[in-house]
Amino acid sequence: MKGFNCISVVFCLALHANAPVAIGQSDIQQDLTEKLKSEKDSFKRVDLLNDLSYSYYDLNDTLARSYAARALQLAKSIDYPVGIKYATLLEGIGFFGKANFDSAVFKFRESLSIKDPNSTENDVYALALIGDCLTATAKYDSARQVFESTLPIAKKSGSYWLPRLYIGLGRIATKRWDNREALTFLDSARHLLNNTRTDFQRLELFTLLGEVYGNLLRVDESKAALDEMCFLADSIGDHYYLIKCDLQNTEFYYERGNFAEALRRMQHALELTKTYYYPVQQAELFIKAGSLNIQIAEFDLALDYFFKALEIAEARGLEAEIATIYGKIAWVFKEERKLDLATDYANRSLALSEKLGSRFDIAYSHNTLGLIFFLQNRFEESIEEFQLSLAIRREINYTRGVVATLFNESFVLEQLGDTEKALSQLLAAMEQAKPVRNVHSQVYLYRGAANLLMKMKRYDEAEDFLKRALEMDTMGTSRLSLRNTYQSYATLHEARGNFKAALEFRKKYEILNDSIFSENSANKIAELQGIYDLKQKEGEINGLKRERQLQEDLLQLQNAEIRDQKRQIYIVVIFLSLVSVFVAVMIYLYRRLDETQRDLKRVNEQLKGANEAILDVNNNLEQKVNERTSQLKQAYAELDTFFYRSSHDFRRPLTTLMGLADVARITIKNEQAIELFKLVRVTAENLDKMLYKLQSISDIGAMELSFKNVIVRDLIENCLEKHTQAVEELGVRVILDIQIESAITTYPALVSIILDNLIENALNFSSKLHPYIKINAFPKGQNMVIEVEDNGHGIPDQHRSNIFTMYFKATEKSKGNGLGLYIVAKAAEKLSAKIHVETAFDKGSRFIVEIPDCVEIDEAVLS
Repeated sequence: MKGFNCISVVFCLALHANAPVAIGQSDIQQDLTEKLKSEKDSFKRVDLLNDLSYSYYDLNDTLARSYAARALQLAKSIDYPVGIKYATLLEGIGFFGKANFDSAVFKFRESLSIKDPNSTENDVYALALIGDCLTATAKYDSARQVFESTLPIAKKSGSYWLPRLYIGLGRIATKRWDNREALTFLDSARHLLNNTRTDFQRLELFTLLGEVYGNLLRVDESKAALDEMCFLADSIGDHYYLIKCDLQNTEFYYERGNFAEALRRMQHALELTKTYYYPVQQAELFIKAGSLNIQIAEFDLALDYFFKALEIAEARGLEAEIATIYGKIAWVFKEERKLDLATDYANRSLALSEKLGSRFDIAYSHNTLGLIFFLQNRFEESIEEFQLSLAIRREINYTRGVVATLFNESFVLEQLGDTEKALSQLLAAMEQAKPVRNVHSQVYLYRGAANLLMKMKRYDEAEDFLKRALEMDTMGTSRLSLRNTYQSYATLHEARGNFKAALEFRKKYEILNDSIFSENSANKIAELQGIYDLKQKEGEINGLKRERQLQEDLLQLQNAEIRDQKRQIYIVVIFLSLVSVFVAVMIYLYRRLDETQRDLKRVNEQLKGANEAILDVNNNLEQKVNERTSQLKQAYAELDTFFYRSSHDFRRPLTTLMGLADVARITIKNEQAIELFKLVRVTAENLDKMLYKLQSISDIGAMELSFKNVIVRDLIENCLEKHTQAVEELGVRVILDIQIESAITTYPALVSIILDNLIENALNFSSKLHPYIKINAFPKGQNMVIEVEDNGHGIPDQHRSNIFTMYFKATEKSKGNGLGLYIVAKAAEKLSAKIHVETAFDKGSRFIVEIPDCVEIDEAVLS
């Protein structure tokens, strides 16, 4: 069969539906088209249509399916079984390229049902594609049965597709994490492909070899296979594998702590999908993008990617991908402390993974549930989940997973007070991690061991691990990790009493933290703007499509009217042909028909205009999106720079002014001048407080939460100490009722901001008669409740709904600047805390803040 010659040369049909045209491909298409125009023999025309269909699957799948449909129709009309068989196979490939696997399998089986002794190669190819469809939908046992039953046929005929069958079996074994068995199949395929020029089969082979070698921690061999894949993909311009290459490089750079390059590679892969789109790969790409955003704490973006991937996977019945996405979503909700949602999605992932027999995802779900239970202080259940995960990960030789679970379990042991065993777990994890070569994980382990040793007061050993962490951070490019190491060093020096060294590391931490915040803000703004512009673009295109649909509906109505009118004309001609009046009726109806046709022409012109408008949107909107994104990024950068510099420029002269006022009060003897300088000092202090509050608003949004164990009483007393002068001047009695003596885990800077502003608010509105401030702190379940009560002015009912609004003042006599309670609300939101007020006018107010007791496992990001 003529069409077979194309199939045996290039294997790109199923996965490369929009790849660029290979060298000479356009010439082939032109030649086939010219032959089709002049060919009169119907059987040869079927062969030419099939060959054109095949050639266009590389460039335009819609046109390819059109040629296949024409070939099938003509082949059936002339009873040409060979042409029917091949055209049906090509239609199945069209469904495969759109990830419509059920329809694809139906077409492949239909092609197989047409018997032809000369079409063995086509049959082997169809069976291989059926195996791929079953693999994609996680029907692994059925897929394996198809591949194995096809092997004897392919071996007997010396089929071109024999390596493809071994690759299919290798893919199933890889999906099930049977890496050694996968390597056996792939080695068989490699042996068959060594002396042949079959680029697309070699691309598949090298991609799977890279993945399997990586799973077996044969890192150098994995890198060599993936480099070969990338080189080959680049040489033939294959977009599907160029995206694969970017995904593998994203993982490579992430493991070495180079987040910037990992993000760049991911962005490049996303850009390629604008040219090439294959739904299964798009889902894989979104999963990888979401996972990367988890590691840089961009949880909103991660969820956005995961739910996009889930939409694709559910539409195509990709159950293995659905189980993975459920697990990833559970992880994000766990990081955001939405533990009910996290538990729900983890259990969904576990149930589906157990149904599919996916041990890798089963272990991932148990690991995630272990961390969720840890956050809920359900330590025994947490240990049980980690043990289940650990057993499976050891069974399948997933070393990275073993390291992650040992690392996470050490936190539970530490919380249970078994620090020695926790340290033993960390040391065991370090030993397991040596062959992994993941800089990111090793630094976490070193820093985790150092922090644990500091709690055990074994400072020299802690410093040794921190030196290792700092050395790896310095070699890598993760400024986030380096910042955390600086923080641990500062804590170590503080514990040793070396406050000068601690201050140096604190300064390094602050400088790096400011830099990271500025960069993260810019990146997040750019990505959010990109998503917004993409949705705007989709909205405009959808609007034009709806308009075009309306025009098409109108066109159909017009066509229906034409058909009805023609029927009326025929009836009139039959029954009134002998009467002249009937002739007049016919003329009238024909005039109506002419008007309708003119209307139809106008509608066609409108439809053409709508199509041209859509084309203009597609051609011009991308440029507008880029221009607007660039302008927005520049505006945000200028605003950020202005605020940062202005705040420092304002505070410097204010500090100088307050210092000069103090010097003047000491050196000048004139009482009136001294009084004036007191007023200058008070005014400068008020301005400094105002600026400090504005900076607090910005800082709250920029802070990355780093939870610590703190003593509540110390925290409250430190805040009160800042207001000692005001308390004494106003004669305010301070009453403390602290019912929490043990340490709680929270972010002390935000709690201090809340307390500081509530105390200041109580002082500003204190009563003139026997004023007091009462501060209560007591536990409530897993949370901490802090109440700040005063007997001051209280809040009128009409103003209660506005008290947390920026710059709101209930009266012009207010001493404050309208920012204090707004800052309290922002800080509470950052902590996921609840706040409400009980007040009565002229009787006082009580502000009640319920703060969750958070456990610091922000280091436990290994999955």
